Amino acid sequence: MRFRIVPFFALLFGLTWASHVPLAVSGRPVAELPYAFALLLGGLGPAVAATVFVLRANAPGYRRQYLIRLVSIRRVPWAWWCAVAGLPLFVVLMGALVAALSSPAAWATIGWNAEMLARITPFYPLLMLLAPLLEEVAWRGYGQDALQSRFGPVFTSLILGLVWTAWHLPLFFMNGTYQSSLGVGTPQFWDFVVWTIATTFVMTWLYNATRGSILALVTYHFLLNLANELLVGPFAADVARTAVQLALGLLVVVVLPRLRGPAARKLALVPWRPDGASSGSGCGSA
Repeated sequence: MRFRIVPFFALLFGLTWASHVPLAVSGRPVAELPYAFALLLGGLGPAVAATVFVLRANAPGYRRQYLIRLVSIRRVPWAWWCAVAGLPLFVVLMGALVAALSSPAAWATIGWNAEMLARITPFYPLLMLLAPLLEEVAWRGYGQDALQSRFGPVFTSLILGLVWTAWHLPLFFMNGTYQSSLGVGTPQFWDFVVWTIATTFVMTWLYNATRGSILALVTYHFLLNLANELLVGPFAADVARTAVQLALGLLVVVVLPRLRGPAARKLALVPWRPDGASSGSGCGSA
């Protein structure tokens, strides 16, 4: 099976930016109706693009395998489910610890987000799960499959991280989004860029370790967002969290595959590809 990389990302960006760019230019608050619908419509872009290209795949077995990867819990060994569930909180807590050790004054400002905890209802996790689901069916679904059929994990992570970052750009110019509160070109902006790319490296590792499980990556994305929301602190803690995530991503994708020994080989799994996927030229393989 041959993947169509450029048309896929072109459709994904076109569907999202067709709604998000006009909304950003208008300056209207995204929390108000009907502008919230434009924000949601753009957010559907990745899922719609993935659906179109998966259904048009010239290998019927790929469509069935894609669905299994999206819904199957048993596909992922329990040890890797532990990694998926534990790594988000580990990274966020380690970032807070590093910030506290480097600056004692920061310790007093790190704590649980009481306002968010008060908002949690039975429907809140479902709402938080929506964005990871709509995104990961594309990024770690068809997108990861397409890139990794041609490139190795390192180059795939770098490309996908940059593309994922670029996809968010209109959000930085919208009235009322989290990204707009960070600003453009600010230290917070560049922290977001590095964090997104670093997270992509970690997710590439988990993707390969779980045999391309989309469900596992949706879960990881959801828990990572939740952990970041639950623990609040100064900007130094955000930078430390990003540094921990970057170190982890480089360790598991770049360093471990080059080490020898049973433990390293067990963690540094070979790139996973769907049945029938073409291997491409191998350019950029790791």
